[in-house]
Amino acid sequence: QARALARRGHWIGSHTRTHRELPLLDEAALAAELLGSRLDLQRQLGQRVHLLAYPYSQVDDRCRQAARAAGYRAACAGEGIDYHRWCLDRVNTAEASLPLFLAKLSPWFYLFRRARARRW
Repeated sequence: QARALARRGHWIGSHTRTHRELPLLDEAALAAELLGSRLDLQRQLGQRVHLLAYPYSQVDDRCRQAARAAGYRAACAGEGIDYHRWCLDRVNTAEASLPLFLAKLSPWFYLFRRARARRW
């Protein structure tokens, strides 16, 4: 399925090799999870993999630095976590109604949510 999506122009991102809690790993295991997954996917898909989604949305500064060192260009964590290139919001659509799903496709949805969160 991933190969078919990639052939259709979708970007495929990594989610690590074994879905472990990255902040709990030592340096070698962290590097193996991040780089190994990226290289495995690139080999299987025949295209470069630039994006990562942290398992369980668990991330710290060390994980962000390791993701960058492993060659990722950006990474996603859960909704509402610090927003920057190495901790982008993931769009959770699993339980969204169609109107909410469509709203989440708009950048205004996230700007409003972020502004509202800062007010509190």
